[in-house]
Amino acid sequence: MALQVLLREPRRPPVEWLSTSEACNDPRLDDVPREPDAFVRIAWNPSAIEGWVDIESYRAQTDNVPDWLQGWWEVTFRGDTYYYYFDLKRQVKWSETQPRDIFTPMLATDGGVGTFSNAGTEVTVRWRSGTVEKFTATGQEFDTMNGTWNGSEKITAARM
Repeated sequence: MALQVLLREPRRPPVEWLSTSEACNDPRLDDVPREPDAFVRIAWNPSAIEGWVDIESYRAQTDNVPDWLQGWWEVTFRGDTYYYYFDLKRQVKWSETQPRDIFTPMLATDGGVGTFSNAGTEVTVRWRSGTVEKFTATGQEFDTMNGTWNGSEKITAARM
C-alpha cells in the first residue's frame, strides 16, 4: 500500500504554536479519511501542554523489569522477616515493617535502599551498604526466590 500524505491547514495557527504530523486516528479530525497510511499536520497551543516525556529515557528506566518482580516481597534471612519493594526505576527498598497493603509502593524507608539488575529469572540486589544478594526466581509463576547473601548465607523471598 502506498503512503498517502495529507496536509491540512484550514486555519493558520499563531506563530508561537507547535506543529506536529500525526496519523489520522484523531476523532477531532472528522473530515480526514481514516486510513492507516494517512497523516495530517496538527497545531498545538504550548500553554495547553501539561508535560513532556523523553520516550527513550522513560523506556530505559522501565525496560526489562519483569512484571513478576515488581512490588512487595517478604524476605526471610537468618530467621528474621524483611519487606522488599522492587520498583520500575530499578530501585529496591527494604523495611522491617509489614506494608499496610500490597498496592502502595514504599515511599520512605526505615531500612535500606539499593539497586537491582536482572537477567531472566536471576536477580542481583546491590545495597548501598555494599551487601550483594543474588536470587533465582522459582515457582510456576515466579512467586518465590531463593538466593544468597554475600555469596554465602541462604536468603529466601515470597511474593506478597
